[in-house]
Amino acid sequence: MLQAKLVEKRRFIWEEVPIPEPKYNEVIVKVHRVGICGSDSHLFNGKAFFSPPIVLGHEVSGEIYYKGKGVKDLEVGERVTFVPSITCGVCEYCKQNKRNLCESLTTIGDRSFGGGFSEYVAVPAQNILMLPSNVSYSVGALIEPASVAMHAIKVSNIIKLGRAQKVLVFGVGTIGLITIQILRWLEVQDILAVDIVDWKLSKAKEFGASRTLNLNKEKVEKKLRVRKVGEEGALKSGDFDIVFDYACCSDSINLSLQNLKKNGKIIVVGIPTDMTNITFLSFYLLVVNEFKILGSNMYLKEDFHEVLSLIKKEKLFLNDFVSQKFKLPNIQDAFEEYERKKDKWLKVQIVCS
Repeated sequence: MLQAKLVEKRRFIWEEVPIPEPKYNEVIVKVHRVGICGSDSHLFNGKAFFSPPIVLGHEVSGEIYYKGKGVKDLEVGERVTFVPSITCGVCEYCKQNKRNLCESLTTIGDRSFGGGFSEYVAVPAQNILMLPSNVSYSVGALIEPASVAMHAIKVSNIIKLGRAQKVLVFGVGTIGLITIQILRWLEVQDILAVDIVDWKLSKAKEFGASRTLNLNKEKVEKKLRVRKVGEEGALKSGDFDIVFDYACCSDSINLSLQNLKKNGKIIVVGIPTDMTNITFLSFYLLVVNEFKILGSNMYLKEDFHEVLSLIKKEKLFLNDFVSQKFKLPNIQDAFEEYERKKDKWLKVQIVCS
């Protein structure tokens, strides 16, 4: 089979390798679609915690090509996606069903496991999820990023807090837009979407945001508080109960802290690519207002099931998220083009078969 390996910063090579042999309780998935994730782009540009050589790709859909020994309830030819995280199952976090915090956590598409930018990939059978008949391979490869959004919403506990919450969403790329859709399904009435790209903000309105703000074009003070040390009312409560931060930069974290209600929460999902600074005033507000800054890491398998359920019930719509597709032999072009047009595109997918 052919696989695309990132061998150094910004350079893929092609390799002809054998189709993987499944271990006990593994299946071989014939890959149909793979999305380019933001983390893949970070690795491509040398901005990540580990480095090449690596076969990337974890937003995958395909069909079962071969079953290893011990596999039950799965058949060759069935259309599937999968949870890419690989966990030990025995550490204290796995035993608490917090597998996304596993002490030995790794993923399909990192240095330990070959990823989906290949024609075939080995996957533990327990990670497999069946695609409903009304879900295409393109949408199937979006289940993974949608599950990131679903998990962040669960971390926020907004489901229990109720629909009266005011929510701020920083960054409305693929996951931010999906978050807005799910919030609207949960009947959250007041959602402010913030970004620097107009057409993404238009999409946010289409998917349910009640208000939008372009940080590069509008006066921020019209929709958000920008506090100054020593000004009257600088320590008063803000307007928002919860912030979802997918931008994860100095602007987003400081504006979040300056606009939260007392006891408010910031759910940090994005990964910074540079130094992120919290100002003195923002830090002071964090302490005196007892804000909570919570990380949201990946997902659990249950999040995938809930996303699939929403899609099946036509409560979550992902059909319009794929901006461009490239064939697997053109993966170098796909990454380079995505870098040039990331303010014009949402999701780019690789077609493997």
